[in-house]
Amino acid sequence: MIVACERGKQPIPAAILNKPTLREDLQIYMSAYIDLDSERTHSEGATAIPISAMMRYVEFFEYPDSIVGDFLYLLRAVDSANCERISKQIEEKYKKNTASK
Repeated sequence: MIVACERGKQPIPAAILNKPTLREDLQIYMSAYIDLDSERTHSEGATAIPISAMMRYVEFFEYPDSIVGDFLYLLRAVDSANCERISKQIEEKYKKNTASK
Protein backbone atom coordinates (compact mmCIF):
# COMPACT_ATOMS: atom_id res chain seq x y z
CA MET A 1 0.00 0.00 0.00
CA ILE A 2 2.79 2.39 0.89
CA VAL A 3 4.60 1.64 -2.37
CA ALA A 4 1.38 2.15 -4.36
CA CYS A 5 0.82 5.52 -2.67
CA GLU A 6 4.39 6.59 -3.33
CA ARG A 7 4.22 5.55 -6.99
CA GLY A 8 0.93 7.33 -7.45
CA LYS A 9 2.22 10.36 -5.55
CA GLN A 10 -0.71 9.97 -3.17
CA PRO A 11 -0.60 10.56 0.58
CA ILE A 12 -0.22 7.48 2.74
CA PRO A 13 -3.43 6.97 4.76
CA ALA A 14 -3.18 7.90 8.43
CA ALA A 15 -4.39 4.42 9.46
CA ILE A 16 -1.28 2.96 7.86
CA LEU A 17 1.13 5.61 9.09
CA ASN A 18 -0.19 5.34 12.64
CA LYS A 19 -0.65 1.57 12.75
CA PRO A 20 0.19 -0.14 16.02
CA THR A 21 3.33 -2.24 16.25
CA LEU A 22 2.98 -5.83 17.31
CA ARG A 23 5.37 -6.92 20.01
CA GLU A 24 7.89 -9.41 18.69
CA ASP A 25 6.84 -12.11 21.18
CA LEU A 26 3.28 -11.94 19.82
CA GLN A 27 4.27 -12.27 16.17
CA ILE A 28 3.95 -16.08 16.19
CA TYR A 29 0.29 -15.75 17.12
CA MET A 30 -0.43 -13.29 14.32
CA SER A 31 1.41 -15.45 11.79
CA ALA A 32 -0.49 -18.52 12.95
CA TYR A 33 -3.81 -16.70 12.71
CA ILE A 34 -3.09 -15.60 9.16
CA ASP A 35 -1.96 -19.12 8.20
CA LEU A 36 -4.98 -20.76 9.81
CA ASP A 37 -7.53 -18.36 8.31
CA SER A 38 -7.65 -20.57 5.22
CA GLU A 39 -8.90 -23.49 7.34
CA ARG A 40 -12.35 -21.96 7.72
CA THR A 41 -15.22 -21.59 5.31
CA HIS A 42 -17.50 -18.59 5.20
CA SER A 43 -19.97 -20.16 2.80
CA GLU A 44 -22.75 -19.95 5.38
CA GLY A 45 -21.61 -16.95 7.37
CA ALA A 46 -18.70 -16.42 9.71
CA THR A 47 -17.24 -19.69 10.96
CA ALA A 48 -14.50 -20.27 13.49
CA ILE A 49 -11.13 -21.79 12.71
CA PRO A 50 -11.44 -25.44 13.81
CA ILE A 51 -9.52 -26.27 16.97
CA SER A 52 -8.33 -29.42 15.20
CA ALA A 53 -6.59 -27.20 12.65
CA MET A 54 -4.99 -25.19 15.45
CA MET A 55 -3.73 -28.38 17.08
CA ARG A 56 -2.28 -29.66 13.78
CA TYR A 57 -0.50 -26.32 13.47
CA VAL A 58 0.91 -26.63 17.00
CA GLU A 59 2.10 -30.16 16.30
CA PHE A 60 3.59 -29.30 12.90
CA PHE A 61 5.63 -26.42 14.30
CA GLU A 62 6.42 -28.38 17.47
CA TYR A 63 5.32 -25.65 19.86
CA PRO A 64 6.32 -26.38 23.45
CA ASP A 65 3.50 -27.54 25.73
CA SER A 66 4.11 -24.44 27.85
CA ILE A 67 2.59 -22.13 25.21
CA VAL A 68 -0.15 -24.34 23.74
CA GLY A 69 -2.78 -23.13 26.22
CA ASP A 70 -2.01 -19.48 25.55
CA PHE A 71 -1.84 -20.17 21.81
CA LEU A 72 -5.32 -21.71 21.73
CA TYR A 73 -6.77 -19.05 24.03
CA LEU A 74 -5.38 -16.11 22.05
CA LEU A 75 -6.23 -17.51 18.62
CA ARG A 76 -9.76 -18.38 19.69
CA ALA A 77 -10.25 -14.89 21.18
CA VAL A 78 -9.01 -13.14 18.04
CA ASP A 79 -11.01 -15.50 15.84
CA SER A 80 -14.16 -14.94 17.87
CA ALA A 81 -13.81 -11.16 17.58
CA ASN A 82 -13.20 -11.43 13.84
CA CYS A 83 -16.21 -13.72 13.35
CA GLU A 84 -18.35 -11.25 15.26
CA ARG A 85 -17.10 -8.42 13.01
CA ILE A 86 -17.83 -10.45 9.87
CA SER A 87 -21.30 -11.39 11.14
CA LYS A 88 -22.12 -7.72 11.72
CA GLN A 89 -20.95 -6.84 8.20
CA ILE A 90 -23.12 -9.61 6.73
CA GLU A 91 -26.11 -8.47 8.79
CA GLU A 92 -25.67 -4.82 7.75
CA LYS A 93 -25.36 -5.82 4.10
CA TYR A 94 -28.49 -7.97 4.38
CA LYS A 95 -30.44 -5.12 6.00
CA LYS A 96 -29.27 -2.71 3.33
CA ASN A 97 -30.25 -5.10 0.53
CA THR A 98 -33.70 -5.86 1.98
CA ALA A 99 -34.40 -2.19 2.70
CA SER A 100 -33.76 -1.22 -0.92
CA LYS A 101 -36.32 -3.73 -2.28
